[in-house]
Amino acid sequence: MFVLGLVTAFSLLPLVYADGYSCKPLEQGSKGVLFATLERHLEGGDNITIYATATSDIKKRRIYLLPGENRETNNTYYSLEIGSNSLDNQNYTYYSSKCRHGSESAGYRGTYSGHFVEGKKFKLAIKVRQDGYYIFRDDKLLWTLNNREPFYDSVKSIAVVGFKLDSPTKTCEKAKDLKVNENDMDIVISSGVVETRTRYRK
Repeated sequence: MFVLGLVTAFSLLPLVYADGYSCKPLEQGSKGVLFATLERHLEGGDNITIYATATSDIKKRRIYLLPGENRETNNTYYSLEIGSNSLDNQNYTYYSSKCRHGSESAGYRGTYSGHFVEGKKFKLAIKVRQDGYYIFRDDKLLWTLNNREPFYDSVKSIAVVGFKLDSPTKTCEKAKDLKVNENDMDIVISSGVVETRTRYRK
């Protein structure tokens, strides 16, 4: 009876992670740009976490979520751009290319100061949900950006420039079968690598 009760109790525990993991080196582009190619296109339920420190070059501080495996960050087509406000380098700005360059001229600017401070480490989290992006710094919700063209399900790569990537872990684990089409992805970009873990969909 005790064993049956124990088994029943464990069976009620939520299944959080699938048995899947990958760890790949970041790709080095021109002008100090680092690229992470994702295991598949983004879907609602995926999470992205970036550990970084801002460099002294304010104008270059940018993070892009790019459609496909786009390697050109100087174009005008990206699903999300997060960067320093050129008028106030301690504030974020958030854009999609449709919002910034298309028919919708207004951008989105964060109001919480002290984000991209030179030499200060931070954790930036982007939660992808059905209605768009939820953006966090050190677990504090900063802003939300509604899903708009180019939509998050077109995103297959991430570009980082103007930041020194830090690493909360020292070494990669052994790769396991991700089954990314069956599970949500938790993506971590840190010093030199992009790690992906799979998580059971609810």
